[in-house]
Amino acid sequence: ARISLPARAGQSESAIASVWHRFEFVPQLQRMSVICSMDGSEAGNYILFCKGSPEAISALSVPESLPPDLHGTLMKYVQNGLRVLALGYRQFTNFKSDDLKKLPRQVAEDNLTFLGFLILENKLKSDTAGVILRLQEAKVRTLMITGDNGLTAVSVARGCNMVGHDTTVYVSQVVERKHENGAVVMWKNAKYYDAPLLHSEELFGPLFSHYCQVARDWESGAESSSACCCVGGNSPSRGASGRRLQVEPGATEPLLGVTSSHQLGVEEEGPVSPAKPFTLCVTGAAFPYLFPEKLEEHDEELPLSSLYLGSSPVAPFDPRRHLLFLHFLLANTTVFARMKPDQKAALVEYMQHVGYCTAMVGDGANDCQSLKAAEVGLSLSEAEASIAAAFTSKVDSISSAATLLREGRCALVTSFNCFKFMALYSVIQFVSVILCLRVNALLGDFQFLFVDLCIIIPVAFLMGRTASTESLPAERPTAALFSRKVLVSVLGQSAIQAGFQVYAFYSLTQQEWYQPLVGRTDEVNTMSQEVTTIFLMSCFQYIATCVAFSISKPFRKPLWTNYPFTVVLVLVTLISLLFLLYPPMPVRQTMELAYLPFHFRLYLLGLSICNCLVTYFFERTVVMQALAWTKQKCTEQRASKQPHKAYKWLRKANDLYITSNDRLS
Repeated sequence: ARISLPARAGQSESAIASVWHRFEFVPQLQRMSVICSMDGSEAGNYILFCKGSPEAISALSVPESLPPDLHGTLMKYVQNGLRVLALGYRQFTNFKSDDLKKLPRQVAEDNLTFLGFLILENKLKSDTAGVILRLQEAKVRTLMITGDNGLTAVSVARGCNMVGHDTTVYVSQVVERKHENGAVVMWKNAKYYDAPLLHSEELFGPLFSHYCQVARDWESGAESSSACCCVGGNSPSRGASGRRLQVEPGATEPLLGVTSSHQLGVEEEGPVSPAKPFTLCVTGAAFPYLFPEKLEEHDEELPLSSLYLGSSPVAPFDPRRHLLFLHFLLANTTVFARMKPDQKAALVEYMQHVGYCTAMVGDGANDCQSLKAAEVGLSLSEAEASIAAAFTSKVDSISSAATLLREGRCALVTSFNCFKFMALYSVIQFVSVILCLRVNALLGDFQFLFVDLCIIIPVAFLMGRTASTESLPAERPTAALFSRKVLVSVLGQSAIQAGFQVYAFYSLTQQEWYQPLVGRTDEVNTMSQEVTTIFLMSCFQYIATCVAFSISKPFRKPLWTNYPFTVVLVLVTLISLLFLLYPPMPVRQTMELAYLPFHFRLYLLGLSICNCLVTYFFERTVVMQALAWTKQKCTEQRASKQPHKAYKWLRKANDLYITSNDRLS
């Protein structure tokens, strides 16, 4: 490829560069480069241009080319939310083009001459902050997983309301040991990049000691009948490896295998507390030190390794305490920066392991692994990421995430309602057939056809076309088919419909003009007063249950917004009224409707109206409100027990911490 470069000052013509070789961008290396030759240069002379993260380029550059204020200049830009790329170059002389292409990348990109920074401003889209706020109001926890610099990510997170402006953010930093093997993970206030580093024990010690105390109390039954921290989908008293997650009583050694460092002169940075807003930013460099590659590495036989969280190797590493610390990190970290593709996927798996249902939104090849690992993967690009993601948006905006969540909840509620309607359809028709067979009768063929073709098929097809609401409520729909809400609805509605059919049949038999079937033989009757009464009653029951199961709030729009469905309901209702009140003779003969006095037909109409009202209000009050009240009471009764998911356990431990501090104050 040939590239025309702008003319420099004092030059009349632009320079032409020919690209001979390209090293593509690799997320693990955080850089890319090209080898060019300039027109007019001597044969065999080439130049390599490299761009990438400041950390990667500065590590490959010769020390003499690095400016003395490199770190301060970088911090000044990234704290303002700017994306910073570093540039470097290297010259090759007396090289053949074939030898240059065979040159290993590690050798070609070494000993660079640092050129400077390329500053990019990637402004937030106008709807980003609003979408994040809507998700938070819907009690959806939002995290940022990015490959950008940590301080840049924190600034962007503040701008989009993911991190509050009054929230203190601590960024992880890996510090190499000078006289010992390994490294230590320390923390720095994102607002003051030149402040001293803080050890984990110093920053998290009091709060983590509280977590350990709560775990001991629950384990011993001091405050609760349940005992310990739940991990993932295991039982509440089991860890990731199936063992109990216990914190031994009376432990006096440093909880995280670290020693306090108050001698560093950082007393102005007090320890964190749930009463004071704070969050964490974990970088990709610290991620392997804090999170092992496999969840099974939390085993009790985990060897002493580079997972030290502090500066002292004297304090023994306890994998059980480290497991609890991992849950603490997952619950209190909002930003993950400089993350590699495999680290993004590992983070998604960790979130799933502690009980979260995860959704990942990405737009590049770096996100493919995490998009595939998440329960819900949403790609904002139709390129590589769309292959791994379950959903692809044509709109390049995270508003698609809120739309996907709204549509998903609406689809789930609609599926359950369609299931309940088909179940009630079977129950109503079963009761009708049983009552008819009791008098050696049966619904006529055209009556069956009318119910199936004119009521069930169009109604079942169109009731699922009601659109989702524009709002995103905090309430979540039932996720289990055989849940209390679904079972109470189906069983209660079945009893109501069966009861009204039996009562209509009984009312018919008590009329003075009622003529029971006589001369019953093996022949099945299809035109009788019993069959007509049951058929007319069941038609209104199908319509009533369909309307009751189409209650919109809070996940779907009102029923009348589904115009085809509303038209079908009106037409079916009018036809049923025609059959009941004024059936023409051709219709009576075709539908095999027996003679019923007009006053009894009005009685059936009133009974059908009562049936519809009872059906609707049972679904609206008993199923939706009474069960919600029962669920709230059950939740209050379980308040003193161990939650079944780890992130809920930590949330409850935070509440206990705030309550205890309020009592002390």
